[in-house]
Amino acid sequence: MTRRLKLGGAGALVLLLVLAATWTVRRLDGEDRAVAVTGTIEALQVDVSAKITARIVERTVAESQPVERGQLLVRLADAEPAAEVRRAEAAVRTAQAQLSDLAAGARSQEIEQARAALRNATVTREWAERELARVRQLFAKELVAFQEVDRAVNAFDAALANETGAREKLALLEAGPRPDAVVAARAQVAEAHSALALAQARLADTRLVSPLTGLVLRKAMEVGETATPGAPILTLMDPNDL
Repeated sequence: MTRRLKLGGAGALVLLLVLAATWTVRRLDGEDRAVAVTGTIEALQVDVSAKITARIVERTVAESQPVERGQLLVRLADAEPAAEVRRAEAAVRTAQAQLSDLAAGARSQEIEQARAALRNATVTREWAERELARVRQLFAKELVAFQEVDRAVNAFDAALANETGAREKLALLEAGPRPDAVVAARAQVAEAHSALALAQARLADTRLVSPLTGLVLRKAMEVGETATPGAPILTLMDPNDL
């Protein structure tokens, strides 16, 4: 008899075994006798290979050893994938914190501080404006040099710019986050989560587990060698599939 079973992505092969069986048949005259029948059957054979290129750091099984489905068979070097996961987790935390800050809006303390800063900036601008007017009058009477006027103009311009900036900052805080800024922050959070999922999947690929309950038929690679995608490391057999 012939049986074939494919295991997706596992590179299933077929191990041909010769089966000799003795059958009991009944003749027409009622006498029983044994008949020897020889045939072939197939057992499921599965290659265990890596999805990534990495050095083999541990193999937990030997040839002819029984294994259980889900049992760890091979561990690959995982320093870089683990570091990728940590970086991705940090990126998720940062993106989430930025989104939370935007969604919460400015705190009342921040708004009050901005109002105080605007009041101070206005006082400074008013003083600089009065000082400029005074110096110009003195210059008109030839009591001060032009450099004094120029210095007063620069001081007034700086004070005016500072007041304008303080007013704009207060307006932004009072208005709250822009809708497009919130949308962009949410997109960054989603992107960070996607990157984390990819990093976690890559880390999971460093642990090769048995896809079936059976036996280790043979080993193709040793600890210290570099595994590559598709290259067999171990070959398993399911004796119950005979």
